[in-house]
Amino acid sequence: MNAQMVCNALIAAGIEAVMSEDISGAGVRLGGLNPSIVWIERADAERAQSILEEYDSRPATRRQRNETGGPIEVVCEECGKRSTFRAAENGTVQHCSHCRAYVDVGGEPEIEGWDDTPGEEEAKA
Repeated sequence: MNAQMVCNALIAAGIEAVMSEDISGAGVRLGGLNPSIVWIERADAERAQSILEEYDSRPATRRQRNETGGPIEVVCEECGKRSTFRAAENGTVQHCSHCRAYVDVGGEPEIEGWDDTPGEEEAKA
């Protein structure tokens, strides 16, 4: 699991978490960079462990759900053409099979007002 994802999952669950990483030249060792570290309060350790175990099991659950679904059809915002993707690619970003632009495959439903610019409604009035 990526350290940033771990940190975000803990924060979303209400646990104060901070990620640190060594980006100095001194942090380089054979085989790559030193790993990032997520810091939490000792008192939150047990709760954090159960949250991360549950979080870690989600990809398997999502994978099972995606493998049982049918193909997903996506309309490209750039060229307007349809591309079809396997159910296992649900929730990912892929390339349009026609123009190679990025397309979101399935995933969460659109959030109403997400693309609205703040103050836009006041300007219309």
